[in-house]
Amino acid sequence: MSKAKISDKQTIETGIVFGLIALFTGLYTTEKGWFIGASGLLLITLLFPLLLKPLAWLWFRLSTGLGWLTSRVILFIIFWILVTPMGLVRRWLGKDSLLIHQFKKGKVSAFVDRNHEFTATDLKYPF
Repeated sequence: MSKAKISDKQTIETGIVFGLIALFTGLYTTEKGWFIGASGLLLITLLFPLLLKPLAWLWFRLSTGLGWLTSRVILFIIFWILVTPMGLVRRWLGKDSLLIHQFKKGKVSAFVDRNHEFTATDLKYPF
């Protein structure tokens, strides 16, 4: 998003979103300042949307950064909650699906040669 241009439509949508956020905040807090701010922001969005281009650029940069960070945090958590315990349990049970121990003991490959001729049922029921 750093080199991508912010379109006029994105600028208008950003102004509308911030106007609605100010409106709902005013409804929640019942303070008149939020309603005035929301009205002003929506008026600027309708009349002079180019004034909101820096705000839209900042908003989209923030969303890109949060998406980058969040995806890595979620993948990290999933890995450590699901994959790591599963691997430790498989190691504890003595499972060696990759045949690593066989490969380390000798100089032969751990590649399993499968001479299987595929039939129509293999394609119909792959699992």
